[in-house]
Amino acid sequence: MLPVALAVSLLTVGCAGGVSAPGTSDVGTQHDNTTAAADAGIDRISEASLMPVGPLAIPAADFWAQGEDTDTVAVVTAGGCEAGVNCPAFAVVTGPGAQAADQAILDDGIGCPGGEGLTPVSATLAAAEPATVAGGTGTVQVFDVECADADGAGTITVQQSQWSADSVNGAVTVVDRWSFAELGDRVAGAQWLDEASE
Repeated sequence: MLPVALAVSLLTVGCAGGVSAPGTSDVGTQHDNTTAAADAGIDRISEASLMPVGPLAIPAADFWAQGEDTDTVAVVTAGGCEAGVNCPAFAVVTGPGAQAADQAILDDGIGCPGGEGLTPVSATLAAAEPATVAGGTGTVQVFDVECADADGAGTITVQQSQWSADSVNGAVTVVDRWSFAELGDRVAGAQWLDEASE
């Protein structure tokens, strides 16, 4: 059973256009530009406003909000989340941390779905395939990520998707362990910020 605060948070995000159930994977449907992707709203995505997130300008969903950024991690959250709670979010990671091939990125500062205080502690690669990232060639990997609280209790497993590509400034990886709906299509339709400003 989900804690009330998390259940309300996920319900709010789902109503806004939202987040798939935590732990579901869309590899093979969400991540490629097939008829299924078109049915999932690719036309609507192409009309969305671009949100700068790290080195990318991503077609934003209505419920997205800018999160806190560091030099190497840019965060997007589900708007309306309370401060200090595990909020649905995804990250765009750059620098050395984005270059770990076949490794899950767990140090993005984003917690796990399933309860307060849960953070990712380990991961196993479950699937990998080519994907479109910002209109170019990239990969998507799905990891089974174990999440736990500080005491090691309350352990759950969720799926984490990672879209990776090389830019002129190095590797870039989009990390999502909250199963944001249509994120693969939005990453495919993104632009590099230096190209978007031309």
